[in-house]
Amino acid sequence: SLRDAAERAVRHVEAARNPYSGWRYAFPPAGESDSHVTGLAVEALAAAAEAGIAVDPQAAQGALALLEERTD
Repeated sequence: SLRDAAERAVRHVEAARNPYSGWRYAFPPAGESDSHVTGLAVEALAAAAEAGIAVDPQAAQGALALLEERTD
């Protein structure tokens, strides 16, 4: 009964992602990413994927790119 709401939440999290990167505290995306918020978003998307909800694979790739950049 919660699937529709969960799918809408996933679409919202995906829409809040900065282009080619991670997430920040703002919606719509502000262009800068924050590693803490990015980690929370990735956890939410991973849980959604485990529940069988389609998740954009570019989101994880962008998050990994952000963390690579921050830890290089």
